[in-house]
Amino acid sequence: MSWNCPECNFRNPNSILRCICGYELQMEREEKGIMLCPKCNFTTFDQADTCKKCGYDLKAFRESKGIKASKPAIKKETPAKPQEEEKIRPEAITESPQQSEADNQPMPFKFTGDGTEYFKIWIANIFLTIITFGIYSAWAKVRRQRYFYGNTQLGDSSFEYLANPMAILKGRIIAFVFFAGYLGITNLFPLAQLPLSLAFAAMLPWLIMKSLIFRSRNTAFRNIRFNFKGRYGDVASVYLLLPILIPITLGIAYPYIIYRQKDMIVTKSAYGTTQFQFNAKSGDFYKIFLILPLLFIGGAFLIFILYQIALPAIFVAAIPMYLFFFAYINCQLSNLVYNNITLEGHSLKSDMQVKDIFMLYLTNLIGIMLTLGLFIPWANVRLARYRAERLQLVPAGSIDSFVAAQMEQVSSTGEEVGEMFDVDIGI
Repeated sequence: MSWNCPECNFRNPNSILRCICGYELQMEREEKGIMLCPKCNFTTFDQADTCKKCGYDLKAFRESKGIKASKPAIKKETPAKPQEEEKIRPEAITESPQQSEADNQPMPFKFTGDGTEYFKIWIANIFLTIITFGIYSAWAKVRRQRYFYGNTQLGDSSFEYLANPMAILKGRIIAFVFFAGYLGITNLFPLAQLPLSLAFAAMLPWLIMKSLIFRSRNTAFRNIRFNFKGRYGDVASVYLLLPILIPITLGIAYPYIIYRQKDMIVTKSAYGTTQFQFNAKSGDFYKIFLILPLLFIGGAFLIFILYQIALPAIFVAAIPMYLFFFAYINCQLSNLVYNNITLEGHSLKSDMQVKDIFMLYLTNLIGIMLTLGLFIPWANVRLARYRAERLQLVPAGSIDSFVAAQMEQVSSTGEEVGEMFDVDIGI
């Protein structure tokens, strides 16, 4: 469920306590007598004794926290018999064979966004960013991310983007000051260009690390944040040192470097306190890239044929060829990475098709060109919907139990989010 802010009408995910405009959404929930289940994040009335979705004992939770219901709970005139209560107990349902089989059924992702709805956010973001000389871009990013995260669902729950726009603006100011200082010093003192470039290269892994931490910790599912536990040395080895091998090996090491980067990002990421595992091998990445020479040879042959027919035809064919190469790499890498991610036995399954991605890229490009860019919101929504429709979670047991366990572990560790800022590296 999502909430429309009474002040700005912006749709926020259900667990957001404060809207981007500053309005306290929690106050509105309390006034309406509504609460969120601490276990499954399901929205219910605060006088309910149990959660209708997962069976969590809300009455005991309120008593332990000293929370009073907005009005007395309505008791049933005909209470259930002890035998009937035993049948409907959440514990009994969880322990039944039928429930175990259901727990292992694939859970599809779903994107519920709409192009027209997102267009309103997109056009407002552009306008406000222009009139504020770019300052509003931080708030624009939060609105955009909250829309796409909030409309991406797994089961009955949506993902959440929890970033503070001021943290993003702070990171952009730091980046601007740094680059402005770099350009100013190098123009005044050309000899300082080399040491400053080396300093920037040494700083780049730190910036990437901060970006990954910010993105992970500001992403949540069922009120549990993701996390990135990589260190400077982990990031520097795959983004600073290994790329040196690309010119030395004439590009042969490139697939291996991509593998190492993906492996580092996945294995250093966590949901709650549990880290992800990555099961792919470097050879899997080489299989994807080894077909590229054949594609280039085929493309060169096609260009040669078109050259014999008409020179302008080359330029017409160049764009679809580029889109196909890009679609192939994007689709194959995404499938490879997703299909090799596990989380305590739970795994992902992605079956995106190259031809589908290619047609999406091509039709989106045509739509953007014909509308002078106004089709961009619909293009973004179409891609997000397709990716979600082709992605599934294959559970190795009850997801509800796993999430509840993570909530307890996070609570017991008392881990604080702390101050963060985003540097928009784009990793």
